[in-house]
Amino acid sequence: MRITKLDSLNRFKRYSIILLAFSLIVTGCVTRKKKEDLSFMGKLYHNITAKYNGYFNANVLYDEAIIKLNAQHIDNYTKILDLYPYMAVENPKAVGPDMDKVVSKVSTVATVHPGSGWVDDCFLLAGKAQHIKQDYESAQETLEYMAKEFSPEALKEKMSSKNKAKAREKELKNKKKVKEKVKKEQAKEKAEVKKEKEKTKAEIKKEKEKEREQRIKDNKAKAKEKEKARKNKSKAKKIEEAPVVKMDMPKTTLTEDAKPEEKEKAEKKETIKKEEKEKPEKYFLKRKPAYQEGLLWLCRTYIERQKYDEASRIINKLSTDPKVFPYVLQQLAPVEAYFYLKQKKYEAAIEPLENAIKLSDNGKDKARYSYIIAQIHQSKGNQSEALASYQRTLKFSPPYEMEFNAKLNIALNSYRSGKSTIDIARKDLQRMLKDSKNAEFKDQIYFTLAKLDLEAKDNPAAINDLMASLKSNTANKIQKTESYLLLAELYFGQGSFVSSKNYYDSTLQVMNTTDDRYAATQRFSNSLIEIARNQQIVILQDSLLRLAGLSDKELKEVAKAIKEKQEADAKKQSNQAAQAKNDPNSQVSINNSLRNQSGAIPQFGNNKSSFFAYDSKAVKKGQKEFEKRWGNRQLADNWRRSKTTSAPDNSQPGDNNYVTDEILDKEYQSILKDVPKTPQQKDEANNKIMTSMIALGRLYMDQLKDNDRSIKELKDYLARYPNSKYELEAWYYLYLAHSAKGEIAEAKVYYDLIVGKYPNTNYARVLSDPNYLNQTLAERKRLDTYYNETYALFQSGQYEKAQDNIKKVPKDFGVDNKYKAKFALLDAMCLGSTQGKNAYIGGLKDVIAKYPDSEEEKRAKEIIRLLGVESAKPLEKKNQHQEAQPYTYTPDDVHYVIFMTGNVPDKLNTIKTSIASYNQEFYSFDKLKVTNIFLDTETPLIVVRQFDKSENATKYIENVYKNKDSFYKDLKDDQLIIISKENYKSLLLNKDVKIYLDFLKNNYK
Repeated sequence: MRITKLDSLNRFKRYSIILLAFSLIVTGCVTRKKKEDLSFMGKLYHNITAKYNGYFNANVLYDEAIIKLNAQHIDNYTKILDLYPYMAVENPKAVGPDMDKVVSKVSTVATVHPGSGWVDDCFLLAGKAQHIKQDYESAQETLEYMAKEFSPEALKEKMSSKNKAKAREKELKNKKKVKEKVKKEQAKEKAEVKKEKEKTKAEIKKEKEKEREQRIKDNKAKAKEKEKARKNKSKAKKIEEAPVVKMDMPKTTLTEDAKPEEKEKAEKKETIKKEEKEKPEKYFLKRKPAYQEGLLWLCRTYIERQKYDEASRIINKLSTDPKVFPYVLQQLAPVEAYFYLKQKKYEAAIEPLENAIKLSDNGKDKARYSYIIAQIHQSKGNQSEALASYQRTLKFSPPYEMEFNAKLNIALNSYRSGKSTIDIARKDLQRMLKDSKNAEFKDQIYFTLAKLDLEAKDNPAAINDLMASLKSNTANKIQKTESYLLLAELYFGQGSFVSSKNYYDSTLQVMNTTDDRYAATQRFSNSLIEIARNQQIVILQDSLLRLAGLSDKELKEVAKAIKEKQEADAKKQSNQAAQAKNDPNSQVSINNSLRNQSGAIPQFGNNKSSFFAYDSKAVKKGQKEFEKRWGNRQLADNWRRSKTTSAPDNSQPGDNNYVTDEILDKEYQSILKDVPKTPQQKDEANNKIMTSMIALGRLYMDQLKDNDRSIKELKDYLARYPNSKYELEAWYYLYLAHSAKGEIAEAKVYYDLIVGKYPNTNYARVLSDPNYLNQTLAERKRLDTYYNETYALFQSGQYEKAQDNIKKVPKDFGVDNKYKAKFALLDAMCLGSTQGKNAYIGGLKDVIAKYPDSEEEKRAKEIIRLLGVESAKPLEKKNQHQEAQPYTYTPDDVHYVIFMTGNVPDKLNTIKTSIASYNQEFYSFDKLKVTNIFLDTETPLIVVRQFDKSENATKYIENVYKNKDSFYKDLKDDQLIIISKENYKSLLLNKDVKIYLDFLKNNYK
């Protein structure tokens, strides 16, 4: 076969590549050496394999994780956007396993190839991965180590050490050479000495003669020199004695004026030298060190851990260093902005964001920075600047959702800044509503319209637009949160606390728990529970009393209209449910038919009331239907006649104007069963109204700090129910409300009424004797202390002493003291410890009989139940473990997580395997162990241990629920709990999960 030149060339190339690869392997795969000891080929091998093997794959994983997190994040345009979307996700653990792989891969690279130039990059990537995983503590440790080991100073020191080592080695070599030279010279001298000895005496004598002659010559020369020096000295003396002759000296060429110029030139040269010295090092065809980027990520980690002083130092260092790489400066600007945003110093973030726009070469990033600047200006009321920034955002070709929101805000801020009217802004928004591209964004457009309504102080229109926003909302939880919250606030401002409470509850159902407003929303919701309940009682009883004034025929007409309305609503709800079932992307609003369409007053709490009187619109519809059919008639016999005459009633049973169907009558009676008919029922309704109105007067003052609303409610109560049983209490709270407002004259009116009409009451004593209240509080404090001391005696096993204390209570504190039920329960527990089970049960039954509807009654019933279940156990031990709280709250101690599996012993191994796999995937570096225990023969518990403190255990549970399918797909709510190591021991001893769950509920939030 003929071989061409081309084949020969290709073969030569192949052989060359194989030879090169072989040489790289031979020179690289040697026993681990220091970097400086590697040959050029060794360094080349380690650099190539480090970069294109482990590091490359880890970097790909990292980039994919960023993409995954960005896809998971949903921007909330109702608040300032997140600067780093991938850091604001709800479930960062979704990329946890990938980030663990990244750390593992780069750790291997750094270990196997310590002589490569990619070790610092490996540490940087490991720190970034831990940061993305939001394991900030580990990220800080990694990046701090990298910043310390790979700083220019550290590298110089290493280089200096290396040079010193070389210098020492060279010095040793030189010493060796010197020794050899000395030896040679010594040998030479010995040879010369020997040669000298071999000389003849004649030669020695001859040489001595020559030396003597030379000395004579030298002495003569010295004498001549001395004579010459003497003559010169005499001549110089004569010149000094001669007269001085003045001579004009030539002027120097360097004048005083020239000196500053030379000085300036010298300074200029010094500056040039300094600038040349500070010029960034050129890295053409050379890898840049990762140190500066490492500082940047360390700064970000400090910010996340709220170590703002450390972060500030890094920002100052990088921003003032002339040798910082351009790409680092590009990233530094948004980091500095993030530094201020995290501290809520929004205005300070504007300048670095502007710098970020200038330095960035990514259009999407520029758009985000510009949008955030616009939001900051808008939040500060700088409408013109906000408008300009929103308009600039559009120039950077942002994603459509950002473009859409920018246009919404442009319409709003154009009006606010005075550059357009409210009508023009409305037309712009209405035009956007009609655009088919904005079909999925209608909820946001209606929300913006509601904001315009509020600008025009048109609250009803705002509420309608917010209702329309909720109705248009399909799957946007963020917008639903904003609409619910704004509705809650509007109803709160109007005093409609039932509606406000419900909308606060709805807000909490859709609001992200990480939202800054979550705690405040929850606080408002909780504070309105009693207010909403009492307000609802007043509304309900008022409605019932109004209906009680109608005749039976009128009530039937009202009931018929209500029934029709309820059927229509039921049908509508059924259609919505069917639509939601067929369309997985459809979400029916919470209580949508109740709140949005019917206009009814919603029922607070978890269960929606179906009682007709809560639906004010249905009641009004029934009344209108009656009036439309029969006219506005007074209550009287024969009310169906068009005129009140004595003509007989000719209507037939089949007449549409008269309901006679027996089945319908029963339904109507069911609907109207709560309408009070007898005087006693009406009195009960009025008593409920009185109790709720007086409670509202107190709650407005105590919960809402709204004295005006409290005064109005209490005055309405006194006008409606004069001389009632709550008159004294109403006067007292009116006195307090007016006093709080500084209205002394009005407060004095109620002071005089209380002291004049009720002089012997506690209210009068408190007002007339300032020390009375202090004495009462001191007495209560003394009782608290006495009870705690008695309970401590019981806990320490001193039951007889505790009983002695209990016997003294009626005499020392009165029969009706506030702790009488507590002392009774404690007495029963002492009986059980001293006289046995029967006495214990008897004492508990006394507590149940004497103190119904109290916490002590519930506790006594629970103990009796437990005694019956676990009667085989020693009673004294049971009491000690059950009543003397065996658990302590130590959040900073080591904690475990317990999975309460329920009665599933057959699935135990499957669950354990699933949990172990989850831990390996998401917590591979935490070395978590999974074990199981049985508190009884049927109920297994799985224990995951261990965590440094309760916070880490809580985070573990939160991440489990976010990644439920990976943990255990059948996991239910509240199956996972945390427990400290010491409490875990107590649980094993007591074997009563319920007691621990009560402790957990009261201590861990």
